[in-house]
Amino acid sequence: MFSRGSSGSASSDRDSISFGDCLGCYISGKVIDAITGKGIENATVNDNLTDRDGNYALEVESVDYGCGKLTHTLTASSEGYKHSTQIITLSEVSSFETLNFELQPATN
Repeated sequence: MFSRGSSGSASSDRDSISFGDCLGCYISGKVIDAITGKGIENATVNDNLTDRDGNYALEVESVDYGCGKLTHTLTASSEGYKHSTQIITLSEVSSFETLNFELQPATN
């Protein structure tokens, strides 16, 4: 569940992910198992942990009071899975973007 809170930054309390009241640039999404389609709890996306359903949210760099087409590289990983790296370019009109990850189980 995503909601707006008063903390001033994106955070996860394991039950929900809240965005602060300040206007910033945020990327959120879900990390799932590519085989089962289920969310992966405690996966990391750029050092941020996912919640029990695999959801994550993070605040990213902005420029001049806007998101201004900045490009960000995000990496999702979890024990027992191959990591996945994706690049996202934020639009000029939206401060909230979604980027989902499907992680493949690691082969031994």
